[in-house]
Amino acid sequence: CASGDTLKLRASDARARQEWIDGLRAITESHTLAIANDSLPAREHLAASDAMGAARQQLQATELCNATLARTIEAVQPPLNHTDPDLLMLKALSAANTQCLIQCLNLLQRYSEIQGETRSEAAF
Repeated sequence: CASGDTLKLRASDARARQEWIDGLRAITESHTLAIANDSLPAREHLAASDAMGAARQQLQATELCNATLARTIEAVQPPLNHTDPDLLMLKALSAANTQCLIQCLNLLQRYSEIQGETRSEAAF
């Protein structure tokens, strides 16, 4: 994160984890190229678009998991209590991390749109 915090994401299996890693790497590499060259070739633009789509899908799955976690905590049965400080912390951290990832994806998407507009204006 820009703040220097480290986020740890857990995937349901090795394949889902690798999809996250591949998507994040593709986005990072594409944007690094864009910054270095001030433009993206069509192939890299398509790869970045595909990576954004894959990241968006993974994020939607993460949101569903977060909602399931919240519902499970709210419905916990004795001897646990849904107001247990550790459960509340888990629920809050999960929600905060999910929101952080959503904001990061939105920033990347907006940056990509701005770069596209800049390239379009330069072509005229």
